[in-house]
Amino acid sequence: MSEFSNFLSKKIDEHNSIKKRSIREFSREIGISHDYLRRILSGKVIAPEQEIQEKIAYKILEESEYQLFYDLAAKDRGEIPIDIQKELSKESNKWNKIRKMLEVQ
Repeated sequence: MSEFSNFLSKKIDEHNSIKKRSIREFSREIGISHDYLRRILSGKVIAPEQEIQEKIAYKILEESEYQLFYDLAAKDRGEIPIDIQKELSKESNKWNKIRKMLEVQ
């Protein structure tokens, strides 16, 4: 299991015990199959794409947990966290700042 799948599994368990829902019901709420969610939770597949990450985050996480969730998902996918991608896409001048930071290293 990945750090992402461990984190997500724990959060879904917490959420579902409070809401008295099953994994199957939760998967329907976020628009994915029960089987796909089970494979994510077991670490058999990598973290889902952006749209599903956001649905999961908004349904079960506190806002203060979003950054960790997105960081773990990005690590699992080998990508930049989606919250950072969104921010970067808003302003193209930030690309040059990042390039300069990378050159210093």
